[in-house]
Amino acid sequence: MKKLDVDWWTNVSVVYKTLNRKFQEHSKLGWWIRRKYKTTQALKDVWIEPKEFIKLTSEVMLNRTGILDMDFWLLTFGYEGSGKSSINLMQYATISKMLNKNPKSNIKKDLIFMQSEYAQAVYLFSKNKVFEHPIQIDDAHYVFGKYLGQTSETQSTLQLARFVRDQQIIHLLNTQVPQQLFTDIWNERVNVYQYCFFVDRVDGNIIVSRDLYVAWFDERETQNVKELKDVRRPLFWENLLSKSKPLALTRFDVLFKPYEEIYLAYKIIKRFYKQFYALTRYFGISKGHHFETLYRMLHDFSFVEKGSKEFLRINDYHINSMPEQTKRKFLESGILVKDPQYQTAKNPEGYGLFEELLELAYKHKEVIHLRSGIRSIGFRKVLNKIKEDLILEDVVETLINISKTKETLYLQDVVNILKQKKLKENIIKKLEEKGWLIINPKTEEVIVAHEL
Repeated sequence: MKKLDVDWWTNVSVVYKTLNRKFQEHSKLGWWIRRKYKTTQALKDVWIEPKEFIKLTSEVMLNRTGILDMDFWLLTFGYEGSGKSSINLMQYATISKMLNKNPKSNIKKDLIFMQSEYAQAVYLFSKNKVFEHPIQIDDAHYVFGKYLGQTSETQSTLQLARFVRDQQIIHLLNTQVPQQLFTDIWNERVNVYQYCFFVDRVDGNIIVSRDLYVAWFDERETQNVKELKDVRRPLFWENLLSKSKPLALTRFDVLFKPYEEIYLAYKIIKRFYKQFYALTRYFGISKGHHFETLYRMLHDFSFVEKGSKEFLRINDYHINSMPEQTKRKFLESGILVKDPQYQTAKNPEGYGLFEELLELAYKHKEVIHLRSGIRSIGFRKVLNKIKEDLILEDVVETLINISKTKETLYLQDVVNILKQKKLKENIIKKLEEKGWLIINPKTEEVIVAHEL
């Protein structure tokens, strides 16, 4: 692919070939540009070098947040495969570097796919006093989408979007259709629109390559953008650019190479969500409360070995704390199955997650742990408590077995067992606090609870 780093006219002539009959489809963009702006000077005013486009648009967003002490919302839209996520990644990386931050490591936390992740990001930024920081909300309709309905989760997310203005978060959103988002977002919060589209180079009836373009619209043009329909059409760009003159236009697929590392990190994260979305859609679960509940279950199971005692305790917790409506939905859809391996005193029916979902959690556990900061911290405390309880129960079970053959147990018997199991003597105090062990202070005789 020819690099676009020579003079402006060489660039434009590469992008807008009108004389080469082999690229008839590709010439449509050049034909439209010349008809719309009449002169090469007008074309020169609109066209910006690809690298300069990324730099200038990133500076606009960063300067805007700094000057006004407010957040910034950029909505990138366009047909499927037009490079919306890619251009956002380029801008995210550029803004991060301008702020002396590492985009490759930060993108693993700053890439948002769910409502809970957006809430987590806002909370952590506020707690850690992080200002002027970019986040990328990929497929934004899954976070701020109308089809989610007016649920309590959606309402709290929309309220959060209004309350974060002074946090100076730079929101890089992308979606196929702006109107898919709640009006509060695309009609009120979004500052600037950015449209991605592609033009195929064809030889006869064969597509030989595809060039990706992006148009940046001034705020004065956003009303025209909002009113346009048929955004899903591949050739929508003809309609859009005919009615709204962009402030800047460039071709950006030539910039992929410098962003390979951050794009690779993005793909690893996106791969998990694609598989997760595919499985949930297979079970008939879309975004919302059920979706978030299932994600939390996958998160928790990813910390423990399948079939272990810790695994069964976590499973018991989720099954028993799950709202009845959610449990019915999961059973009807096949997300929850009956399996003897899940049976416990607290889960006699043997309910547990479908095997494929557990495999997904274990396969992508590193991604899940890294991106679930708040829940991971809280869950580790829960998991430590579960492990401690299992240790205490094991000691009690051992003492119960010994008491069957020994008429009287003494404190020293307990101490000996703890030494054999390489446990600290503070276990005795914890057993007493739970009422599982009663010690006579005078005789040091021990009574063991026979029911845990």
